[in-house]
Amino acid sequence: MTKSYIYTLANRIPHLLMIILLPLAYFEVGSVYFHAVLGIVFFLSITFRIVWGFVGSKYSRFKDFHFKGLRQYLLGVFADKPSYIAHNPASSIAVILMLILGVLVSLSGLMLWGEKEHSGIFSFLYFSPIAYLKDMHEFFANALIAVVITHILGVLIDRFIHKNDALEAIVSGYKKTSKEESVRLGAFQKIFSLLFLLASGFVIFWLCFKSNPILGFNPTPPQYAYSQAQNLYIKECGSCHIAYAPYTLPKDSWVKMMSELENHFGDDASLDEEDRAQIEKFLLANSAQEMQTFLSPRILKENILVFSQSELFKRIHRNVSQKTFTSDKVKSKANCQNCHQNAQEGYFQKSGLKIKKFENF
Repeated sequence: MTKSYIYTLANRIPHLLMIILLPLAYFEVGSVYFHAVLGIVFFLSITFRIVWGFVGSKYSRFKDFHFKGLRQYLLGVFADKPSYIAHNPASSIAVILMLILGVLVSLSGLMLWGEKEHSGIFSFLYFSPIAYLKDMHEFFANALIAVVITHILGVLIDRFIHKNDALEAIVSGYKKTSKEESVRLGAFQKIFSLLFLLASGFVIFWLCFKSNPILGFNPTPPQYAYSQAQNLYIKECGSCHIAYAPYTLPKDSWVKMMSELENHFGDDASLDEEDRAQIEKFLLANSAQEMQTFLSPRILKENILVFSQSELFKRIHRNVSQKTFTSDKVKSKANCQNCHQNAQEGYFQKSGLKIKKFENF
C-alpha cells in the first residue's frame, strides 16, 4: 500500500466550510442578518463544489463517483466491502442529495429573506408572497440535516467497522491506495479555484455593508392604488401618529375606524366628509385583502382594529417585555417607528430594528 494525494485543498476547504456553516446557520447563531450571510457563504461553497464536480480533479468529478451497487453496499453494511479510492455508492448518492438540498435551502432562504424583509434580490416577493415558503425552507433544511447525519454515520462505520481512512483523507488529503493514484491540479483548475476564491472573498466583504443588493433592504415604496389620496392620508393621520401602512389592517377594520373618527381612541379626529371619503377609499383599496404580504393571511384570520392588540403581534413580540414598550425609547406598542426604521412604509424587517438586542427574536 502507498499514500496517494486524493483530495486537494480545492476539495477540502469547501468541505470544511460546509461542515462549519451548516450548523451555525441551522441553529441561527447570531442575528437574522448574520444567518442570511452564513446562508450566502454556504451557497458559494455549494456552488463551487457543483462546478468542481465537472471541472475538478480526478475522484472529485461526478463521473468518477460510483452510483451502481448501492443496494448490495447497504445490505452488507457490516460485512467486508470493496475498497473505493474516493466515493463509494452510498457516499456518492449522499453527496448528490446534499448538493441538491443545499441549493434548495439556499434559494428558498434567499426568497424567504425577500418575502419577509423586503430585502435582497427577491425583495419583490414582499408584495408577492409564496404560500408555505417558510415551511419549504424548513423542510429542505431538515432534509439536508437528515442526509448529513446519515452521511456522518456512514463515514463513522467506514472508519471504525471497515477500518478505511476516508475520514482522515478528507482532512489531510492523503489516502492509502494499492498503487500511486495522486492527483495534481492543472493550470485551468488552479486559475478557476483562485478566481472563485477571490470572487467569494469580494462577495463576503460586500455583505459586510448592509446596502449590498444581495441582502440589503430595498427601499422601493409600495405601489398604492388610488395613490392621489396618499398625501392627504399622511397629512391628516400622520399629524398625530405615523400614517400606518394600509395593508396592515383588513377592510372591515378601516371601515369601522373611519366611521368613528369623532371618538378615535379617546380623541376627536373628525374630518370633513370629502377628505374622510378620499382617505377611506385609499385605505380600502390598499388593505390587507388587496395588497398581499406574508402577513396578510395572518392579519385576516383575526378581526382586529389595532394591529398591536392582535395575537399575531403578541406572538411576534413574545420576547419583548412590557417594560421595553413603556420605556423612554419606545413609549407605546403603537409607536412602531421607534423600533422599526421603515415602519411608516409598512416594512418591519428584523434586520432593520433600531433596538439591536431584539434583532433575532
